[in-house]
Amino acid sequence: MRWLPLATLTGILAALPAFSAPGFPFVSVSSGISCSGVLAKAPGAKTSDPALILTNGHCLDFRPVHGGNDHLPAPGVRYHNLRQENLLQGIGISVQAYSGRESLSPSQVVFASMDEADVAIIELNETYAAVAERLRIEPIPLSFALPIPGTKISVMAGYYNRIISCPLGEAVRTQEGPYRWPHSVRLGTTCEIYPGVSGSPVISDATGEAFALANTHYSASDTLCSIHNPCEMGEGGHPRAGAIEQAYAFQFAPLALCFTAEGRPDFSAPRCPFHGANP
Repeated sequence: MRWLPLATLTGILAALPAFSAPGFPFVSVSSGISCSGVLAKAPGAKTSDPALILTNGHCLDFRPVHGGNDHLPAPGVRYHNLRQENLLQGIGISVQAYSGRESLSPSQVVFASMDEADVAIIELNETYAAVAERLRIEPIPLSFALPIPGTKISVMAGYYNRIISCPLGEAVRTQEGPYRWPHSVRLGTTCEIYPGVSGSPVISDATGEAFALANTHYSASDTLCSIHNPCEMGEGGHPRAGAIEQAYAFQFAPLALCFTAEGRPDFSAPRCPFHGANP
C-alpha cells in the first residue's frame, strides 16, 4: 500500500516509459491520492447495467464519511451504498480512450473497505453500453477464480497507461498495519508496485479476465507488518517477511458470493462474507 500526493507523482510519470495497448481501457482513480482502477463487468451482467469501476479501498479519501484525519477507512469498517456528494465530488475517474483521456462520473460507492478486502466498487452514472458508445472501450471481464501459480499475468497500471508483466505467485495471508488480508496473492518479481499502481487489475494473459487488484508491496522501510511493510502470516499466525519489494494483490475470489447471478453487486446478501457493512 503506497500513496503519494498528486504533485509528487509528476516526476515519476516523466521518468517512466509508456506502454500503449489500443482498445484496453486504462483507468486512473484520484481521490486525494493517485491510483489505478479497472472498468470491470461481472459474469452475467448486461450492457444496460450501470458500469462498475474497481480499485483499492485505500485509494479513496473517506474523510468526508468518517470525519477523521486519516483518509483510510477505519479497521473493521465496511461501507456500502455511499452517496455523499462531497465524497463523490472528490473521486476523479479518467479512462484512456481513442480520443485521449476522458472522465467518468461516479453515482455511488457500492462497497469499500480495507477489512479483509482492500477494494472499492464504484458505480458510474453511465451504463456499459453508454460508455462503449461514447468512448469505444469495453469492460474487462471479472473472474472469481484464482489461476494457478506460474500463470502469465499482466498488471494494467491505468495511471501510467502501462502494462507490467510477470508470472503469478502463490496465495498468502498478509497483514499491513491494522489491516488483515486473508485473500492476498504474490506477484512475480518483475511486477513492481509503486505509487500510482495500486488498484491496477491483475489479468490472466490466457483468458483476458481480471482476477485481482494490485495493492501493496514490502519495502523493508520500517517495522515488519507496519503500513508500507506488509508481512505474510504463516502457520499459527506467525508473521514473516517476504522478499524485499515483493508485490501483492487482493484476489476477487471472496467477492463471488457478493454478486448476483445477473452480475450485480449485492453486499446485503447474507451469503456475502462482507454483508455486515456499515451504512
